[in-house]
Formats: sequence, structure tokens, C-alpha cells
Amino acid sequence: KWGCEPIPIAVLAVAFDPQEPNLTYAATAGAGVFRSIDVGALWEPSNKGLLGSSVASLLIDPVDPRVLFAGMGSFAGSVARSADDGASWHQRNLWDVNSAIGSLASDPRSAETLYTGVSQTHSALPPGPNLHHTRSGGAHWDLAGWDIVSQQEQFDGMTVPEVVVDQLHPDIVFASVRLNNIHSSDGLYRTEDGDQTWERVFQCPSQVPRFVTIAPSDASVIYASCYAELHRTDNGGDSWTLAGSLSVWARDLAVSPTDPYTVHVGSWTEGVLRSDDGGTTWTESSVGIPAGEFGHRQVQSIAIDPYDPNRMVASTALAGVMQSTDAGQTWTLMSNGLTSFDIHSLVFDPLDR
Repeated sequence: KWGCEPIPIAVLAVAFDPQEPNLTYAATAGAGVFRSIDVGALWEPSNKGLLGSSVASLLIDPVDPRVLFAGMGSFAGSVARSADDGASWHQRNLWDVNSAIGSLASDPRSAETLYTGVSQTHSALPPGPNLHHTRSGGAHWDLAGWDIVSQQEQFDGMTVPEVVVDQLHPDIVFASVRLNNIHSSDGLYRTEDGDQTWERVFQCPSQVPRFVTIAPSDASVIYASCYAELHRTDNGGDSWTLAGSLSVWARDLAVSPTDPYTVHVGSWTEGVLRSDDGGTTWTESSVGIPAGEFGHRQVQSIAIDPYDPNRMVASTALAGVMQSTDAGQTWTLMSNGLTSFDIHSLVFDPLDR
């Protein structure tokens, strides 16, 4: 007879079904994908066919929401595809098997067209851009961003922490690029012709933009985080201004689906912060999010319900999924079923047979 306490799972990303408001998915650091059909009241694992337990990113196809893509973490180097609401998965391997797929972005015109950004790698990369593009749902991948490579005098590989597609003008794609040995060329690159040509439109003062978000209601408003600074463009990326400074480093960004200047930031220490003026001023919006060591409220990612801007979810490193129904003012735990039993080793009693 065994007794064991389940371990709360670190949730890395949450995605809402764009057509079914009660259907939600969660990507976890060590237990694969979970699915909830009742707005997060109960979660169940959804991992049949999924090779690997760490999932770094999730994407629901905007054309056919039964189709999902999961970017594998822990250097699994693959994207998994489901065509049945996550009930079963099939791997779609990339060429670099030692990579973590930290970002996925889709073209709204086609159920099979998407980009992936390799956020980390533990292998010696061949001389390629490490930005991938598929028009076949992941059955075949091409390397994108070659024009970025051609602009460099020297090139020794690159990673792409973030890639986003303009959902109103899908030939416009933004990629956050970190070049291995030429950091003066790091920055946010943009293509307006579907990957034919790229130009750098923004560069952080000290590092590559980590999180980039296009406002759903106005594609000309885009946010990019640089550690504790939030930068914004109001003209689609042609020019940028420092919108405001944060007291903490940003871990994720989410913009209201109805107001392009209402933005939420998930942080590693202060939970969720909210701005109603495009990032100029901020208020803490974390009531109910549990604090861990040193009083830190660790939020990995945040998402806003496309049907209801007052409903938000935050994935945390300590408690799983938190939900807010009042635009982030208060939060409640919604992690029933989001647990695992982390067993590292087993031994036999040598004296008791």
C-alpha cells in the first residue's frame, strides 16, 4: 500500500479554443498537455502519442480549432500535431533534434501554415537562421529568415525566442533574433512579404526582445519587452518608443482583445501587473496568486479569453493555473487535476522478498 502526495505541475503556457469558450489547454514543464472542457474547473492529461513530457509552447489553429500544435521543450527538437482536440498527437520533427521550440505562430489563412522559433539549443548549429516555416502542418519544414543571415558579415547561428504573425495581414511576421556571436545585430526583425525580405525594426538597449505581442483589436499597436522595460509601436513597427519601465522583469505579455492600450505583464516576482495607458503606468494585479520563496509570485504566462476580456488565466510555477473573472483584480486557483507524481528512482528491499 502506497501513500504519496501529488506534486503541483509547473504550467508554461495556456491556450483558449477560439470557437469553444469552455475549452482550454495547458502546457506543462514535466507532464505534457492537459485539457479542460469546463473553463479550468477540472483538468485531464491529453498526451496520447506525445513523445516527451516537457511542452514549451501551444498553438490552436485559428481556422480549424480541432488542430493543435505543441512545441516541445527540454531540447526535444520537435513539434507535435493533434487533429482531434488534443486526444492524440503525432510528432513533426525538425532538423535540429537538440532544440527547444519556445514559440509557435500561425497564418490565419491556412490551417497548415505556421512558423516556429527555436528558443534554445544544445547542439552545434549548422549555418542556418533557426526559424522554421511549414505549409504542410509540420510534415515538411523549411528554414525561413535567410535574408537575416545574408545581412551579417559573420554568422555563427542564431536563436529565435519569439515569432508572431499579424493576424490581419499575415504576410507580416515579426521574429525576435539573437545572433550567437554578433549581438550588435540582435533585435526584432520584420518581413512584410512572407519571408522574402527582412529588416530590423527595433533593438533593445541591452538584449534581444524576449516577448512580443500584437494587439488583437489594432495590429498597428505592438509591444516588446526588454527585461524591465516595455517598448511600444503605434504604427506597425516603423518607429518605437519606451512606453514605460517596470519594477520587475516581464515573463509574458497579454493585450486586451478590445482595447489595444490595456496590457498585462506576467512577472517572476510580482505576479501580474496591469497598465491601462499603453504601458506608461502600472498597478499590481495579483490578489489571490500565492507567494513562494522570498514572497515571490512567479507567473510564467498569461492569456486573455478572446470571448470575455474580463476572464484571464495565469500559469504559475508554484500552483498551476490561476483564473480571474474581473480583468485581473482577483485570482482563484483552477488546478484540479493538474498534478503529477514525480518518481525519480525505485529500489527493492534486499531482505524482504
